[in-house]
Amino acid sequence: MPADSSLAWMASLRDATSILGGLGYAALLSLIAARVGSGPHPLVRAIAATGQRSMTCYLLQSVTWALVFTPFLLNLSGRLTVPRQPCWPPAPGR
Repeated sequence: MPADSSLAWMASLRDATSILGGLGYAALLSLIAARVGSGPHPLVRAIAATGQRSMTCYLLQSVTWALVFTPFLLNLSGRLTVPRQPCWPPAPGR
């Protein structure tokens, strides 16, 4: 196991390079976007479609969980425990 001073130095290096790496990725994506231009390039359309679908699925999941687990709606939080979730709907008589 490395010494504590070495671990602290490596953690600082990791933090600095991750920040700089993130800035580098942002700069790279900005350069790609500038090169593509404002026209509807297939890559730009694909990224936009992925973003639109992910937001739709996220909102649909949020509404579904609100309906299923809210006490004044379906209130299935007591019946859908972790072991029984794959078996939904619950078996009769349970």
